[in-house]
Amino acid sequence: TMGRVPLSVVTDLGNFGTLSYPSDAKFDSVRGNIWVADMGNNRILSLNYASRLIDFEFKGVTFPYILCVNSNNGDVYARGFSDLNTGTIHIFSRNGEIKHTISFAESFPAEEFKIKSIPYIPNDLGGCGSMKFDHVRNRLWWVAGNVLHMADLINNEIFTNDLFSRY
Repeated sequence: TMGRVPLSVVTDLGNFGTLSYPSDAKFDSVRGNIWVADMGNNRILSLNYASRLIDFEFKGVTFPYILCVNSNNGDVYARGFSDLNTGTIHIFSRNGEIKHTISFAESFPAEEFKIKSIPYIPNDLGGCGSMKFDHVRNRLWWVAGNVLHMADLINNEIFTNDLFSRY
């Protein structure tokens, strides 16, 4: 069974062990959760800020290194790998259920999505180590290699754009 552990215990998480190379943390200010990517343990932790307790542990995310929170519904996007040449984004509900996994290798998105060119690029996307959620358009953006990806989460489509093809 999963226990509840105070957040003030940083080095020892009780039944959850210890953190090993925590790579990212995001705060969901709407719901009061702190999400931690524990890369060395291949897991994501959900911490309740108000109670100072761990609510969920998501195992099986290989080397999670970037997190992003959907401020509309509380979903969490965890970027990691399935192997050396394939990136993944696992989509978790705020209640701890895995909803979907997107796999991509450079410019090749998952087969269940339609590939199109990107109509709109946000100004604050950042570099290759970033992932952003557009809460107005319900889209997830990330960069893999020289390819910009945008997942339209309403229509289940992935748009791609080679960042160097125009230069």
